[in-house]
Amino acid sequence: MNEQTKGRFLQLLTNTMAAYAKPLPEAGIIAAWIRELSPFPLVVIEQAINAYKAENGQFAPLPAAIAKICRTMDGRPSEEEAWAQSFVCISETETVVWTEEMRDAFFECRPLLETGDKVGARMAFKDAYARMVADARAAGRAAKWEVSLGFDKQKQVHVIKKAELAGLLPAPIVAGLLPNHSAEAQAMGACPEGLRRIKEMMADMEAKRAAEAEERMRAAERDRNAMQAAKNAIAAKVAAYQRGGHE
Repeated sequence: MNEQTKGRFLQLLTNTMAAYAKPLPEAGIIAAWIRELSPFPLVVIEQAINAYKAENGQFAPLPAAIAKICRTMDGRPSEEEAWAQSFVCISETETVVWTEEMRDAFFECRPLLETGDKVGARMAFKDAYARMVADARAAGRAAKWEVSLGFDKQKQVHVIKKAELAGLLPAPIVAGLLPNHSAEAQAMGACPEGLRRIKEMMADMEAKRAAEAEERMRAAERDRNAMQAAKNAIAAKVAAYQRGGHE
Protein backbone atom coordinates (compact mmCIF):
# COMPACT_ATOMS: atom_id res chain seq x y z
CA MET A 1 0.00 0.00 0.00
CA ASN A 2 1.34 3.45 -0.92
CA GLU A 3 0.21 7.05 -0.42
CA GLN A 4 -1.95 7.01 -3.53
CA THR A 5 -3.87 3.92 -2.43
CA LYS A 6 -4.58 5.01 1.16
CA GLY A 7 -7.78 6.77 0.14
CA ARG A 8 -8.99 3.64 -1.63
CA PHE A 9 -8.02 1.60 1.43
CA LEU A 10 -10.12 3.83 3.69
CA GLN A 11 -13.11 3.24 1.43
CA LEU A 12 -12.41 -0.50 1.55
CA LEU A 13 -12.17 -0.39 5.35
CA THR A 14 -15.41 1.63 5.54
CA ASN A 15 -17.24 -0.94 3.42
CA THR A 16 -15.76 -3.81 5.42
CA MET A 17 -16.84 -2.39 8.76
CA ALA A 18 -20.28 -1.60 7.36
CA ALA A 19 -20.70 -5.27 6.48
CA TYR A 20 -20.35 -5.98 10.22
CA ALA A 21 -22.63 -3.05 11.15
CA LYS A 22 -19.60 -1.21 12.57
CA PRO A 23 -18.61 2.44 12.03
CA LEU A 24 -15.27 3.45 10.58
CA PRO A 25 -12.72 3.32 13.44
CA GLU A 26 -11.31 6.50 14.97
CA ALA A 27 -8.12 8.05 13.61
CA GLY A 28 -5.78 6.21 15.99
CA ILE A 29 -7.17 2.81 15.01
CA ILE A 30 -7.04 3.71 11.31
CA ALA A 31 -3.37 4.59 11.79
CA ALA A 32 -2.81 1.13 13.29
CA TRP A 33 -4.51 -0.46 10.27
CA ILE A 34 -2.29 1.46 7.86
CA ARG A 35 0.83 0.70 9.89
CA GLU A 36 0.09 -3.04 9.95
CA LEU A 37 -0.84 -3.27 6.27
CA SER A 38 1.57 -0.77 4.71
CA PRO A 39 3.95 -3.49 3.41
CA PHE A 40 1.23 -5.02 1.23
CA PRO A 41 -0.32 -3.89 -2.07
CA LEU A 42 -3.97 -2.87 -1.92
CA VAL A 43 -5.00 -5.79 -4.13
CA VAL A 44 -3.56 -8.23 -1.57
CA ILE A 45 -5.25 -6.41 1.32
CA GLU A 46 -8.61 -6.62 -0.44
CA GLN A 47 -8.13 -10.32 -1.12
CA ALA A 48 -7.18 -10.90 2.52
CA ILE A 49 -10.25 -9.03 3.79
CA ASN A 50 -12.51 -11.02 1.47
CA ALA A 51 -10.92 -14.25 2.69
CA TYR A 52 -11.45 -13.20 6.30
CA LYS A 53 -15.11 -12.30 5.68
CA ALA A 54 -15.73 -15.67 4.05
CA GLU A 55 -14.54 -17.43 7.22
CA ASN A 56 -15.67 -14.97 9.91
CA GLY A 57 -19.20 -13.73 9.41
CA GLN A 58 -19.79 -12.55 12.98
CA PHE A 59 -16.69 -10.70 14.16
CA ALA A 60 -15.19 -7.65 12.48
CA PRO A 61 -11.50 -8.05 11.57
CA LEU A 62 -8.57 -6.59 13.46
CA PRO A 63 -5.46 -5.22 11.71
CA ALA A 64 -3.21 -8.05 12.91
CA ALA A 65 -5.61 -10.69 11.60
CA ILE A 66 -5.65 -9.18 8.10
CA ALA A 67 -1.87 -8.68 8.16
CA LYS A 68 -1.46 -12.37 9.01
CA ILE A 69 -3.57 -13.36 6.01
CA CYS A 70 -1.66 -10.93 3.81
CA ARG A 71 1.62 -12.59 4.75
CA THR A 72 0.23 -15.89 3.49
CA MET A 73 -1.57 -14.32 0.55
CA ASP A 74 1.37 -12.07 -0.24
CA GLY A 75 0.45 -11.15 -3.79
CA ARG A 76 3.09 -13.27 -5.46
CA PRO A 77 1.54 -14.97 -8.50
CA SER A 78 1.29 -18.75 -8.71
CA GLU A 79 3.93 -20.56 -10.75
CA GLU A 80 1.73 -20.76 -13.85
CA GLU A 81 0.63 -17.12 -13.55
CA ALA A 82 4.22 -15.99 -13.02
CA TRP A 83 5.37 -17.92 -16.09
CA ALA A 84 2.57 -16.49 -18.27
CA GLN A 85 3.34 -12.93 -17.14
CA SER A 86 7.11 -13.31 -17.48
CA PHE A 87 7.10 -15.13 -20.81
CA VAL A 88 6.13 -11.96 -22.70
CA CYS A 89 9.58 -10.60 -21.84
CA ILE A 90 10.94 -12.74 -24.67
CA SER A 91 9.73 -9.87 -26.87
CA GLU A 92 11.66 -6.63 -26.42
CA THR A 93 8.54 -4.59 -27.26
CA GLU A 94 6.68 -5.76 -24.15
CA THR A 95 6.67 -4.02 -20.77
CA VAL A 96 6.33 -6.28 -17.74
CA VAL A 97 5.69 -5.52 -14.07
CA TRP A 98 7.03 -8.46 -12.12
CA THR A 99 8.44 -9.52 -8.78
CA GLU A 100 12.09 -10.09 -8.01
CA GLU A 101 11.49 -13.84 -8.00
CA MET A 102 9.80 -13.74 -11.42
CA ARG A 103 12.66 -11.68 -12.83
CA ASP A 104 15.41 -13.93 -11.46
CA ALA A 105 13.62 -17.14 -12.48
CA PHE A 106 13.15 -15.77 -15.99
CA PHE A 107 16.85 -14.95 -16.30
CA GLU A 108 17.66 -18.51 -15.25
CA CYS A 109 15.45 -20.05 -17.92
CA ARG A 110 16.16 -17.54 -20.70
CA PRO A 111 19.08 -19.50 -22.21
CA LEU A 112 16.67 -22.39 -22.80
CA LEU A 113 14.14 -20.06 -24.39
CA GLU A 114 16.79 -18.70 -26.71
CA THR A 115 17.47 -22.23 -27.95
CA GLY A 116 13.75 -22.68 -28.67
CA ASP A 117 13.13 -25.12 -25.80
CA LYS A 118 9.94 -23.57 -24.41
CA VAL A 119 8.93 -26.69 -22.49
CA GLY A 120 12.30 -26.96 -20.77
CA ALA A 121 12.32 -23.22 -20.11
CA ARG A 122 8.88 -23.38 -18.51
CA MET A 123 9.90 -26.22 -16.21
CA ALA A 124 13.16 -24.50 -15.30
CA PHE A 125 11.29 -21.26 -14.57
CA LYS A 126 8.71 -22.95 -12.37
CA ASP A 127 11.35 -24.85 -10.38
CA ALA A 128 13.47 -21.74 -9.84
CA TYR A 129 10.47 -19.54 -9.05
CA ALA A 130 9.03 -21.98 -6.51
CA ARG A 131 12.40 -22.21 -4.77
CA MET A 132 12.88 -18.43 -4.67
CA VAL A 133 9.36 -17.73 -3.43
CA ALA A 134 9.71 -20.35 -0.70
CA ASP A 135 12.99 -18.76 0.43
CA ALA A 136 11.45 -15.27 0.41
CA ARG A 137 8.41 -16.36 2.41
CA ALA A 138 10.56 -18.23 4.91
CA ALA A 139 12.59 -15.06 5.40
CA GLY A 140 9.42 -12.97 5.74
CA ARG A 141 10.21 -10.77 2.73
CA ALA A 142 7.23 -8.98 1.17
CA ALA A 143 6.78 -9.14 -2.58
CA LYS A 144 8.75 -6.42 -4.36
CA TRP A 145 7.48 -5.32 -7.78
CA GLU A 146 9.51 -3.62 -10.49
CA VAL A 147 9.30 -2.78 -14.18
CA SER A 148 11.07 -4.18 -17.23
CA LEU A 149 10.47 -1.60 -19.97
CA GLY A 150 9.71 -2.65 -23.53
CA PHE A 151 10.10 -0.52 -26.63
CA ASP A 152 6.35 -0.11 -27.29
CA LYS A 153 5.52 3.25 -25.64
CA GLN A 154 1.75 2.75 -25.63
CA LYS A 155 2.09 -0.59 -23.89
CA GLN A 156 4.44 0.97 -21.37
CA VAL A 157 1.76 3.47 -20.33
CA HIS A 158 -1.00 0.85 -20.17
CA VAL A 159 0.98 -1.69 -18.13
CA ILE A 160 2.49 0.86 -15.71
CA LYS A 161 -0.83 2.63 -15.06
CA LYS A 162 -2.52 -0.72 -14.44
CA ALA A 163 0.19 -1.65 -11.92
CA GLU A 164 -0.12 1.75 -10.24
CA LEU A 165 -3.87 1.35 -9.80
CA ALA A 166 -3.30 -2.09 -8.26
CA GLY A 167 -0.87 -0.54 -5.77
CA LEU A 168 2.08 -2.56 -7.05
CA LEU A 169 4.29 0.41 -7.98
CA PRO A 170 5.03 3.42 -5.75
CA ALA A 171 4.18 6.86 -7.07
CA PRO A 172 7.80 8.13 -7.44
CA ILE A 173 8.66 5.23 -9.78
CA VAL A 174 5.53 5.81 -11.85
CA ALA A 175 6.25 9.53 -11.97
CA GLY A 176 9.76 8.84 -13.22
CA LEU A 177 8.68 6.34 -15.86
CA LEU A 178 5.61 8.32 -17.04
CA PRO A 179 6.59 11.94 -16.32
CA ASN A 180 3.69 13.45 -18.27
CA HIS A 181 0.85 11.12 -17.30
CA SER A 182 -0.58 13.47 -14.68
CA ALA A 183 -0.09 16.88 -13.11
CA GLU A 184 0.66 15.10 -9.85
CA ALA A 185 3.55 13.26 -11.45
CA GLN A 186 4.95 16.54 -12.77
CA ALA A 187 4.58 18.13 -9.33
CA MET A 188 6.71 15.33 -7.90
CA GLY A 189 9.64 16.52 -9.95
CA ALA A 190 9.52 14.11 -12.87
CA CYS A 191 11.90 15.15 -15.64
CA PRO A 192 13.74 13.61 -18.62
CA GLU A 193 16.98 13.47 -16.68
CA GLY A 194 15.29 11.65 -13.80
CA LEU A 195 13.68 9.25 -16.24
CA ARG A 196 17.03 8.58 -17.86
CA ARG A 197 18.62 7.80 -14.48
CA ILE A 198 15.79 5.46 -13.50
CA LYS A 199 16.03 3.61 -16.82
CA GLU A 200 19.82 3.31 -16.46
CA MET A 201 19.43 2.05 -12.89
CA MET A 202 16.88 -0.55 -13.95
CA ALA A 203 19.05 -1.63 -16.90
CA ASP A 204 22.02 -2.02 -14.54
CA MET A 205 19.89 -4.06 -12.13
CA GLU A 206 18.70 -6.36 -14.91
CA ALA A 207 22.25 -6.83 -16.19
CA LYS A 208 23.46 -7.63 -12.68
CA ARG A 209 20.62 -10.10 -12.09
CA ALA A 210 21.30 -11.74 -15.45
CA ALA A 211 24.97 -12.18 -14.52
CA GLU A 212 24.02 -13.58 -11.11
CA ALA A 213 21.54 -15.98 -12.69
CA GLU A 214 24.18 -17.16 -15.14
CA GLU A 215 26.64 -17.74 -12.31
CA ARG A 216 24.00 -19.74 -10.41
CA MET A 217 23.47 -21.89 -13.49
CA ARG A 218 27.23 -22.48 -13.75
CA ALA A 219 27.39 -23.39 -10.07
CA ALA A 220 24.48 -25.78 -10.48
CA GLU A 221 26.22 -27.39 -13.46
CA ARG A 222 29.42 -27.78 -11.43
CA ASP A 223 27.44 -29.39 -8.63
CA ARG A 224 25.76 -31.79 -11.06
CA ASN A 225 29.13 -32.71 -12.60
CA ALA A 226 30.65 -33.28 -9.17
CA MET A 227 27.71 -35.46 -8.14
CA GLN A 228 27.97 -37.46 -11.35
CA ALA A 229 31.69 -37.92 -10.85
CA ALA A 230 31.05 -39.18 -7.32
CA LYS A 231 28.41 -41.58 -8.63
CA ASN A 232 30.81 -42.82 -11.31
CA ALA A 233 33.51 -43.39 -8.71
CA ILE A 234 31.12 -45.37 -6.52
CA ALA A 235 29.95 -47.40 -9.50
CA ALA A 236 33.56 -48.16 -10.40
CA LYS A 237 34.29 -49.35 -6.87
CA VAL A 238 31.19 -51.53 -6.87
CA ALA A 239 32.20 -53.04 -10.20
CA ALA A 240 35.71 -53.65 -8.95
CA TYR A 241 34.39 -55.30 -5.81
CA GLN A 242 32.11 -57.53 -7.81
CA ARG A 243 35.09 -58.62 -9.92
CA GLY A 244 36.86 -59.48 -6.68
CA GLY A 245 39.27 -56.58 -6.79
CA HIS A 246 40.00 -54.03 -4.09
CA GLU A 247 40.73 -50.34 -4.30
